[in-house]
Formats: sequence, structure tokens, C-alpha cells
Amino acid sequence: MNTGISNQNFENADYPVIFIDRKLSNVQGDSISVDGAEAIEKAMDYLISKGHKSIGFIGAQTALSTTEDRFAGYKQALEKHGIAYNPRICGFGKAKIVEAREICKKILSEDKVTALIVSSSLMSIGAMQFLSDYMIKVPDEIAIIGYDDYIWSTITTPPMSTISQPTKEIGEKAAKLILERIKNPEKDIENIVLNAKLIIRQSC
Repeated sequence: MNTGISNQNFENADYPVIFIDRKLSNVQGDSISVDGAEAIEKAMDYLISKGHKSIGFIGAQTALSTTEDRFAGYKQALEKHGIAYNPRICGFGKAKIVEAREICKKILSEDKVTALIVSSSLMSIGAMQFLSDYMIKVPDEIAIIGYDDYIWSTITTPPMSTISQPTKEIGEKAAKLILERIKNPEKDIENIVLNAKLIIRQSC
């Protein structure tokens, strides 16, 4: 799986390396990540249970393993619920506010969309800004679920539903992994995958 990260910095490293939130398919090493596919699928299940069928997807660069995982969860949910995949309502770009605004504009001009999944924290801000600027009512006209439960998610209008990653647990387990690797350099490689939590607020 591609990540957009070169492996050149790690091939000859004489120190332990822990991969956090990114995976390199051609480099061996301990890693800790979150099951982004499962997280997005759970968010999709919720939106579909509320009657949404035309759900757009906004994500970061497809070269990132996290984007690939999250987009896979989006498509898995569509297939599970018998909803046809519509590439016109999916958009990708750099994880920046301005890019999310442009992608949101394009998606909404392509087809009738009743909900959005935004799989990046900064892009969630951009999408919410766009909807607010164009006076598109959330969730009455479009429901939205973002990614990463930062504090700003609670002060948007309305407060945004998000996928919350277990950041404290990620940090604790990463520290444990690297200390164990220092203590025992020859131990088997360990890949830890954690689960995210869907936080429902007033945006969907």
C-alpha cells in the first residue's frame, strides 16, 4: 500500500522505527494504526440508516495509505447496502481547507448529494466553511461527518459529528512498542490496529 513516504530514510537506519498512522508495504517495521475502513463504514452505516443514499466522499491524496483505507470503507458500505458507487461525488486533494472547499463545490455541482463524509480533519473545516458560506443548511439540506474529533468540532454551527481516533492509546502503545524494540531488537514485528469511535452531534 502506497503512503507517499519514501522508504529511503529507513532502509539503512541503525535505530528502531515505529510507523504511526501510515504503513509502508515494502518496509518491515513495527506499526500502530487505526482501522480507517471500519471507521468510515460505520459512519456510512449511520448515514444510510437515516435515509441517505447519495453520500459524497472528500479525502486527502490517494497516495496515502490512510486515504486508501478510508475510501475502501466508503465503497464497502455502498456495496453492503446495494448503493451504486458514483465517482462524480467523490473528490481527493491535499489535506488543506482551501482544497476541501473546491472539492465540496465540485461535488455539489455534479449531482444531488444529501450527505458528505470528509476523511481529513482540515478538510472537514473546509467543507463546513463552504456549506456555511453558501448558506447550505446542515443537516437539513446536507448532513456531514468529519474525521478526528478535535475541539473545534464542538464549536462549529452546528457541532460536527466526527470519527474520533484513540490518540492517547496510540501514543501509549507506540511508546511501549519502541521501548520493547530497543530492549529486544530481534523480536517479531508487531502491527497493532485500533478502532475509532463515531461521535454523533448535530451535523447529521
